[in-house]
Amino acid sequence: MDDDSDHFESADEGPDIEINIISEKSSYDINQNSKNLQDAEPLGKSGLPIESSPTYTAISEEKPPISTGSEKIQVVKTQKQVEEVHCEAAEPTFECDFASIKHDSHETEIQDTIAETDLLIKEKRRLENALMESEVPLLICTENLNTRDQLEGIDKVADVVEKELLTEFDVIHSVQEVLKKTIEQSECQIAQNRAIKEAMEMNWSDKLEAEHWDARAGYLTNSSTNKQFYAGEHMSDPESWAKAAHEVISQAESERKSSAELRRLISNLLTETARDLREHHDLVCRAFAKNIDRMITAKIELETQLKKTVDEVVEQERNIERLKEAIRAKDDPLKVVQTRLHLRGFRPNSDLCKDTAMERQVLNHLVCFISIFV
Repeated sequence: MDDDSDHFESADEGPDIEINIISEKSSYDINQNSKNLQDAEPLGKSGLPIESSPTYTAISEEKPPISTGSEKIQVVKTQKQVEEVHCEAAEPTFECDFASIKHDSHETEIQDTIAETDLLIKEKRRLENALMESEVPLLICTENLNTRDQLEGIDKVADVVEKELLTEFDVIHSVQEVLKKTIEQSECQIAQNRAIKEAMEMNWSDKLEAEHWDARAGYLTNSSTNKQFYAGEHMSDPESWAKAAHEVISQAESERKSSAELRRLISNLLTETARDLREHHDLVCRAFAKNIDRMITAKIELETQLKKTVDEVVEQERNIERLKEAIRAKDDPLKVVQTRLHLRGFRPNSDLCKDTAMERQVLNHLVCFISIFV
């Protein structure tokens, strides 16, 4: 019976792989089975009791030395330590992967991109407002040029004011073209920011899902009940994984850098265009002020000359009246002289002679006649 018991114990041992999975109760179960077998008779292949079994004896002679209970417990403890070490070595690997995922594709990158896009949208609105506000000075400049075209005569000249107005018109058009191109560039950059944000969101969601499955894989142990044999799946290597994640982050950083540079460009552009418009506005205003001063000076001079001319006209009219009065005053003496000469012409024959009285009458007639025109 001892040989039978030994043979039973040898059969329970089996290969080494079976020893590796024996629990802490193995030693107790083996001892208990050996005790039960000592009280029972051995059974043959037919299930009936037999007296002896040479086969058992032969097998018993070929088996390796039987391990004691303490040695089995030691093997089990060693195997459990190996499993614990294996699990402890496996779990930090997944934790490192989680940390790498959170580091390479952190959601702050998405938030930074959203914030940068919002800032760029505000700058784009400033550009649109500046473009809309530039229509007012353009209308004023156009109205001034149209009004100056209505001037006639010597007043229609290509002076400094018209030159400055034409320059301001060209500057406003140039500013509007630059603003329109910058708005288009801003819209393109906003679209690129949103595209890279969507790419990062997709990459981040993929990593969140990967973290979920890695977490489930990280908690698996040799004693887990849901482990199975699965065929190897196609997957990327760590280098390509890291490269893909790095490319998305690098592209996001590059787009944010380009967006920040574009915002600085927009800010400088708005400052410069506003300064240029203000400078040309001031030049036009100064040209208008100088032209107005010249017009006022000319107007004052014309008014002064007009006043003098009017005064001269009035004085001449008065002289005319005085001359008329003087002429009227000479009429009676002239009539007297001419009447005397006429009456003396009736003297007959030799009495009609040019005597002293006649000469004096003729002289008085000439004096009266000349005094009328002097």
